[in-house]
Amino acid sequence: MPHKGIFINEMSLKEIQDLIQLRFCLELFAIREAISYITDNDIEGMSQIVDLQEQAMQECDMYEYMELDQRFHQKIFEIIGNDRMLRIMGNLSDQLVACGIRGLRRQERLVQVIIEHKEVVRALSKRDANAAFEAVKLHLERVRCSLTDL
Repeated sequence: MPHKGIFINEMSLKEIQDLIQLRFCLELFAIREAISYITDNDIEGMSQIVDLQEQAMQECDMYEYMELDQRFHQKIFEIIGNDRMLRIMGNLSDQLVACGIRGLRRQERLVQVIIEHKEVVRALSKRDANAAFEAVKLHLERVRCSLTDL
């Protein structure tokens, strides 16, 4: 059957900017809340996701890399137990993948995302709300730059 598979419409710059603003609102709130709820098992789970994401990058499996990237961010919402926020992020998943593909066209960005995710995990493992907030904020700012500079 011709034209089968996954098709993702190209997003406008305005749509990308709107999506990033929404991510800033949701994820920066969630990361501060996560400090109150996070367990050692949660931290281990997030660390494993980052390790698997790094492995996917080394194997040039961008589909798996993107799936793990989404799982990493969703984990924060799972930790705080906010089902509505988790559903919102789930509803945005196709758009987030489209943006992710656009922003990860450069190899150095793939590596940088892993470093940024490790920094988030490190801050969470120290139960340092400010460091976790700043790590997520920096990550999202770099996401914004990688998407709007293309």
